[in-house]
Amino acid sequence: MANNQNNLPPPSATPIDDHELGNPSGLSKTKSNKVLEYMRSKRDWIEQMRGYLMVVATVITTITYQPALSPPGGVWQTDIKDANQSIACSDEAKCEAGTLVFAYGNLEFVFLCYLICNSIAFTASLCVIFLLISGFPLTNKCFMVILTLAMCTTLTFLGITYVLAFVLLIPSNLRDQLGYLMFIPIGVLLCLILVVLLIHLIRFLYKICKCICTCAKKQIC
Repeated sequence: MANNQNNLPPPSATPIDDHELGNPSGLSKTKSNKVLEYMRSKRDWIEQMRGYLMVVATVITTITYQPALSPPGGVWQTDIKDANQSIACSDEAKCEAGTLVFAYGNLEFVFLCYLICNSIAFTASLCVIFLLISGFPLTNKCFMVILTLAMCTTLTFLGITYVLAFVLLIPSNLRDQLGYLMFIPIGVLLCLILVVLLIHLIRFLYKICKCICTCAKKQIC
């Protein structure tokens, strides 16, 4: 009986499929592939966003540069110092050829505000372009804060420039009828920008408080 047991063939090894073991190596590869795909898509989205911002900033720069070449109202073609030819001109305030028409008269202050706002929008848009071509990654939080502030400044003063140009070019009777209604678009834009900045400020303060609490807990432990 013992001899028969000794002569029995050894049990055959049954192969176990990877699926029966849960295939841990396959799961890890799948997870790593998903992570890589996510990182690639995020990188592509960031590069696309950089391109979109560059296009927007370039268009705004072109818009704000145009008034320097062809300002609203044009320029005086000849020297005028006779009040009969123009109310804005006189012996004391001579209208020189090549100077801006709106720089004289009752709308002088409005036109000065227009030039200042247009210059700020132009400068801010140039700053956005410079930041985008500087090579800083958009994932950098400090860089994104500066870029966001620059874009908000550009859009705000671009809107104010539009409203002031509107005030300069419409007739005085329509200007009196519209009154403060002309400033509704810029008010809506300012409210929207303030809401966005407030949200970012709250998020920033929340992160600071969270970091402070974390550091305090570590010191206590």
